[in-house]
Amino acid sequence: MSTAGACTSHGSPNSQRKHATKIADAIGVHRYEEVRSQLTPYYKALYNIDTMRWSFGLLEKRFGTYRRHGPPAVVHRPSRAAPLSSADETWVEVPMQFSRGTATVRVDFKPNLTVSGISFSPQFLEQLSPFGVPSP
Repeated sequence: MSTAGACTSHGSPNSQRKHATKIADAIGVHRYEEVRSQLTPYYKALYNIDTMRWSFGLLEKRFGTYRRHGPPAVVHRPSRAAPLSSADETWVEVPMQFSRGTATVRVDFKPNLTVSGISFSPQFLEQLSPFGVPSP
């Protein structure tokens, strides 16, 4: 995945949606090193390939083989008024369609479009931080 066109002001919602769908597709076809290359240094240090493979394996056990992504949605944009440390992040949710159902991947972006988090829904996977590593 390339971050060409990424800008330091969070990019446009369209560029964030495109970037998130590329990440969802890379996860879906087991290109974990490609996904790792998009992570911030902190998360890159936490997520090794085996951890990613194990976490996505849980999703595949429940929902089957990855088929395609659905339409992505920007669900949070930065706000100067937000007091949380995540206020500078943008979150994009991408539905991932599998042979036996649909799950959603949420991709959290820093201002430079590096990935600061990846998490899955449904609820049983929400207890895992991105790729099964405990959240800091």
